Amino acid sequence: MYRSMILLLILFSGAPLFAQVQLPQLEEYDFQIGDSPGVELNFLDPRLAGGGAQVRFHLRPVSKNDYEMNVEVFRHVSQGTITFALLLERVEIAFFNASGALIRTIIFDKVLGESGLFIIGDSSDGYFQRKVRAENLGAAARLTLSLFGNYE
Repeated sequence: MYRSMILLLILFSGAPLFAQVQLPQLEEYDFQIGDSPGVELNFLDPRLAGGGAQVRFHLRPVSKNDYEMNVEVFRHVSQGTITFALLLERVEIAFFNASGALIRTIIFDKVLGESGLFIIGDSSDGYFQRKVRAENLGAAARLTLSLFGNYE
């Protein structure tokens, strides 16, 4: 009886057994969008996190308060080229007002692929795209686009 009590005390004291894992951040991009309403934002990073993949982001206003967004992560590998696999686990787009307060966050994780993971294999081509309409963001002045994952 005392052994089981000691075991229970050990299990229920101290830090939790299963801690939440922090995903490694590949890249974060920060854009000011509030100074020029109605202007489209087109962005391309040809070397995501210094690797061979690319990220393309397009933000287009469709009304005074609504935006249409398109996020693409892709890679083309020339024949005979050796590259690491890209494991993309999460894409976050956060909108902030002029004071820096968070208005809304849009997260792509479950839509990335099986098990919530988009994989471009070793020395392989790959393409991920997601379009979404973001509504009620008239007060947005800034956004951040963050990509979480790893090259392995």
